[in-house]
Amino acid sequence: MSDYFYLNENKSIKNAFSIFNKSFGSIICVISVKKKLIGLLTEGDLRRAILRGFSVNEKINKIVNKNYTYVFKHELENKKFIKSKFNAQNLNESINFIPILNKNMQVISVAPTQSLLEKLEKKKNKKKIKKLAKILIVGGAGYIGTTLAKKLLNKNFEVVIVDKLLYDKTVIKKFLIKKKNFKFIHGDICDLNVQIDCIRDVDAVVFLAEIVGDPACNARPEDALKTNYLAVSSFANLCSILNISKFIYTSSCSVYGADYKNKILDETSRN
Repeated sequence: MSDYFYLNENKSIKNAFSIFNKSFGSIICVISVKKKLIGLLTEGDLRRAILRGFSVNEKINKIVNKNYTYVFKHELENKKFIKSKFNAQNLNESINFIPILNKNMQVISVAPTQSLLEKLEKKKNKKKIKKLAKILIVGGAGYIGTTLAKKLLNKNFEVVIVDKLLYDKTVIKKFLIKKKNFKFIHGDICDLNVQIDCIRDVDAVVFLAEIVGDPACNARPEDALKTNYLAVSSFANLCSILNISKFIYTSSCSVYGADYKNKILDETSRN
């Protein structure tokens, strides 16, 4: 797959989404009629545009990111590597590639962001720490969610937890004090406004919010229907609209253990 694609400024947001569906992690170079670079688009730019109310049929020139970093080919070949044209502050975290231009502002190729950053950082004698994906854990204040969050944070992932704290508030309060790169949203995932608020700029979703067990579901059937079915369905649809391809959903039943062959249970195991 290509690292970058050209798209005329008069093409639609829908056209841009179709490119990302075929090539995850790439960038779109938005060009003029004369093939000059106007700006860049990432999947994150498209998601934010939809959340701001843009239609998929609107032109991409309305949402293109014009505050971007680029490198001229003749500067890149220069051993001194002119710093003034390489502005690391303009880099969006989701941009994995940086365009390399000729003197006419036309794209020749792209280079991995990390490799150019490392080249720049060598001149500063500093190490560059790569920031990993942002993970949203829905219903993450329980014993499974907090354990998962700790493991992800220890691996330098950014973590967001949304939970209405129906059962226990003490665990998440202790968790908030000690962890960096962590955000907690207190809200009900059945509320569409909460869903939209917590999903902004995330790269993957782990859905743990459940009313668990037959007795609890029988005691609160309406809450069980909203949480275990309607909220999951609407949230999954929202992820699909925003092109968030990693959606992990866990069973609300007690499926822990091993089967008759002493193997860990998975989707193919017997009931």
